[in-house]
Amino acid sequence: MRSVFTRGSPRGSMQPTLQGKRCFQHDYCAPCFYMVTMTTLNRAPLFGACEGDCVTPSRDGWAMYELWHDIPKTYPQIETSTFVIMPDHIHAIIHVKERMEKPVGVPLRAFKSLVTSAFRKRHDNANMQVWNPGYHDLCVWRPGSLKAYSNYIRDNPRRLSMKLEKPRPFYPGEQPHP
Repeated sequence: MRSVFTRGSPRGSMQPTLQGKRCFQHDYCAPCFYMVTMTTLNRAPLFGACEGDCVTPSRDGWAMYELWHDIPKTYPQIETSTFVIMPDHIHAIIHVKERMEKPVGVPLRAFKSLVTSAFRKRHDNANMQVWNPGYHDLCVWRPGSLKAYSNYIRDNPRRLSMKLEKPRPFYPGEQPHP
């Protein structure tokens, strides 16, 4: 994140604030792998339910899944890779294979817009909001990172299941609360 200075204090002095989640020196039109996370508004479980070590997608989850895998049809420079639906978010890896005219954020925002439109139509609710603003992305640069991120994504349902089963794990030497 980069710091920018704004006049926000009561005395009118310049205060540093953080702006954006992007890697500001990175060219988001250039070929690269990205790990992307998008969350539902207020983390509402719209996409499915956790059952055992996996997530069973809802009808909305399957609709969103289909739209995600349609991204390369509109943006042939993008290849979708590892993907997991969680009840209230998605994790995915995308590969920008060749230079794009516009940054990778354009197709990601288009995807979110398509999902919102589909859900509004499906639920007959013109004001339905699906997503939290923005998304989180990580540029995958280091050797071995792509495999590590893919493993993290695939393991996400199991970790959620463990979290739901035992919300706060005990650590060595820690006593359980009565």
